Amino acid sequence: MYHTCGLKTDGTAACWGDNNFGQLNNVPADSLTAITAGGIHTCALRTNGALTCWGNGFLGQLLAPADVFGSRRVSAGGFHTCEVKPDGTLACWGNNFAGRATPPSGTFTTVSTGTLHTCGVRTDSTIACWGYNAAGETTPPNGAFAAVSAGGDYTDGYACAIKIDGTLACWGQNAGGRATPPSGSFTVVSAGEFHACGLKTDSTLVCWGQ
Repeated sequence: MYHTCGLKTDGTAACWGDNNFGQLNNVPADSLTAITAGGIHTCALRTNGALTCWGNGFLGQLLAPADVFGSRRVSAGGFHTCEVKPDGTLACWGNNFAGRATPPSGTFTTVSTGTLHTCGVRTDSTIACWGYNAAGETTPPNGAFAAVSAGGDYTDGYACAIKIDGTLACWGQNAGGRATPPSGSFTVVSAGEFHACGLKTDSTLVCWGQ
């Protein structure tokens, strides 16, 4: 929420920003395949498939189940964490307000945790979302998608996704235009609390919202 992490080209990680809850401490020094910054905790996947989390875990968001070893994707949310397990099914843990840490059945290629809701792309390219739904953030559009990112604050959730053809779709709370994406073809999208950004196929960056 108030810190950021990234992977360097050599596979090591760097984190910066707020460290009041230790979310910058204990960053692994070895090579990683993924890292994700949550509200007050951080998680990373090691190259051997092991998952490690650090920071504040007072709601259980650091305590990954044993069967996620070798996991394919991890996403740290406000106070919960979700994982795509090796078999494609999902595991979530931490605070389960409104069911945000109770994933649906089925197999997924990716998962994204927001503050109070979670979304994932199924292996058939459709999107499923669950959790708090005050603004329609857990009611995704129909269609085939390649990626999804869940964003928003405690009351105004939204999400954005990349369709198979590269165009964007967003849904949920649209304050400030955060759920009104620009036109064009994209390879990456990331939804924050009040704004979203996307990387176009021509390598230019576009942001929208507040």
